[in-house]
Amino acid sequence: MTRQIALGYGAPSRADLENRIHALEVKVVGLTEAVTLLARALEHGPSAGAGPDAAVANAARQAHELVIARRHSAETRTETGEAGHPAGL
Repeated sequence: MTRQIALGYGAPSRADLENRIHALEVKVVGLTEAVTLLARALEHGPSAGAGPDAAVANAARQAHELVIARRHSAETRTETGEAGHPAGL
């Protein structure tokens, strides 16, 4: 899963580095949102009619889906060579 910055004997191009930085930025944003969902579920406790386990389980499911969606998005952009920066970064 981890990769070295330089592959082979040459240094990576600027575009390669920008693509990798973009992918990392997308992952950090996704993880931040996932942790925020979990923290809110734990802070606010159960919602009306649901037990505390149900609220946490629902937040965990949403966080997991968010991380998977962000991972897929970052991998797709890296594979297609799309450069760019996520909104807000």
